[in-house]
Amino acid sequence: MAEDTKEPQNRKPGVFEKGDPRINPGGRPRIPAEVKEAWAAMTPKGTRMLDEALGATRPVVVSGGKDSPATVEYVPDWTARLTALELLYSRQWGKAPQAITGEDGGPVKVDFAAITEKFRKMAGESE
Repeated sequence: MAEDTKEPQNRKPGVFEKGDPRINPGGRPRIPAEVKEAWAAMTPKGTRMLDEALGATRPVVVSGGKDSPATVEYVPDWTARLTALELLYSRQWGKAPQAITGEDGGPVKVDFAAITEKFRKMAGESE
């Protein structure tokens, strides 16, 4: 009597479906406890650094004119502040999904034969 298998007989190479036994059968590797502890110990310092970045400033030299010396003023460093916000939001809420679509919102189509031909021409090969 033939043994029941869950693997479909008409499976295409490179095409995976949910539950496919070829995909990472052991699951995601566990993060070692000592690594988690080290990350936890760094969290307060990282939080302080992000807090500082949210209020970051940068020096700007302001010309004092012909008879007065130049002075330095500190203005908001928007690049640092926005980078810190992006980091916080992406970790808290996750990155926004980005749709990858082809023409008219359809699936992306790749013509591998045309790509291969272009590379052959670039390399000076002929079929």
